[in-house]
Amino acid sequence: MTHFRVTAQPARRAPLYVSFLLLAGASLLAQAPSGTVSGSVIDSTGVRVAGAAVRIVNTQTHETHSAVTSASGDYLFPSVSTGEYNLEARANGFKSEQRAGIRLDVNQNARVDFHLQVG
Repeated sequence: MTHFRVTAQPARRAPLYVSFLLLAGASLLAQAPSGTVSGSVIDSTGVRVAGAAVRIVNTQTHETHSAVTSASGDYLFPSVSTGEYNLEARANGFKSEQRAGIRLDVNQNARVDFHLQVG
C-alpha cells in the first residue's frame, strides 16, 4: 500500500499569512490608548442645560470633537485618545465657559462639569 503525503505549496500559504497579519494589525489598532470625558452643563441656578454644545480639542494635535448635551444636560466623549485637552461649553442665552489643560490618561474617565452664567 502506497501512502501519499500532501504538502501545501508556499504560494498557497501566502493568503493565509496575509489574512493573519491584517487581523493582527486591526486588533492592535483597536487597542489604542484612550479614555472617556463626560460631564454635565448646569446653569447658575443649578438647572441642567439641555442642548448645550460641548467641544473638546487636543492641544497637541488640534483634533476636535463636538457633542450636544442630552435632555438631562449630560455629555459624553467615549474613546478619546490620551493627551491634554481644552473643553468649551456654550448654549443660547449663556456665556460660554472653557476648561484648559485637562489631562487624559489611559483608561481614565475624566469628569468635567460646566456652570454657565446667563449672558
